[in-house]
Amino acid sequence: MIEDLINIIQIILYGIFAFCSAKRAFYSRKSEWELLTFFFCALFLGDLYWGMVIYFYDRNPVYYISELSWYSAYLFLLLTLINLESREMKKSRRLLAALSFVFTGGMCIFFMKWGDYGSNIISAVLMGMIIWHSLNGLICIRGKEDQNKRAFYIASFVFCVLEYALWISSCFWMGDTLLNPYFWFDMMMPLSFVFLYRAFKRAVGE
Repeated sequence: MIEDLINIIQIILYGIFAFCSAKRAFYSRKSEWELLTFFFCALFLGDLYWGMVIYFYDRNPVYYISELSWYSAYLFLLLTLINLESREMKKSRRLLAALSFVFTGGMCIFFMKWGDYGSNIISAVLMGMIIWHSLNGLICIRGKEDQNKRAFYIASFVFCVLEYALWISSCFWMGDTLLNPYFWFDMMMPLSFVFLYRAFKRAVGE
């Protein structure tokens, strides 16, 4: 019951963010807004399919269909980060990249106890790259223009942290109760997107 309510709230918010981003992409003609629109649309479609199957058929959905949408969302967020990078930020920082992939790789091995190898590897690679580019952006910020992007890099990193918090807590399920930390992380996710959306507006100068 609690999870159903949270899913409904998330689907509505993702739809609103997708619409608002699409509207800004149409009027501004900026590719960054187009990528953010695809990010929210992918999240919206993945969660919508998951929620509708559970509601109408009272069973777990075919997992890979929603996963493809979520992987697409990660990819579009990664492309958004790359698109915002300045020339200074594009410098290679191998140690930071290594640390990012050591973390996601370690979590990938841990999650393989519950999930299949392929999906865990894809998630680890995409999340590792998002974490890498988020932290790289924060480290390389120099001029006033880049300073406006700081909040978006933080928001992207927070998104990754919350995703991993959700995945870890789901491995130790404590039941359909508010004492379950999974629900608290799940409720924080849509709130993080409010921060992400507002930070993105500042990052692109709007």
